[in-house]
Amino acid sequence: MAARGGKAAVVEGDAAFTRHVVIEFADMEPALACYHSPEYQRARRERADVAEAMIAIVESLPG
Repeated sequence: MAARGGKAAVVEGDAAFTRHVVIEFADMEPALACYHSPEYQRARRERADVAEAMIAIVESLPG
């Protein structure tokens, strides 16, 4: 599942990024596999000269 975020307020840390996209994976393993996949790495190289990104893979808490 992917969602584009709406308004955001940074209350701590760097506020450099104003747009957020959340992609849900079943767990950490497929998320890391997606990031390291040849397809994503190709897309990453293609956007390198035109956009900055901050990527974080975050494991959810149970419950």
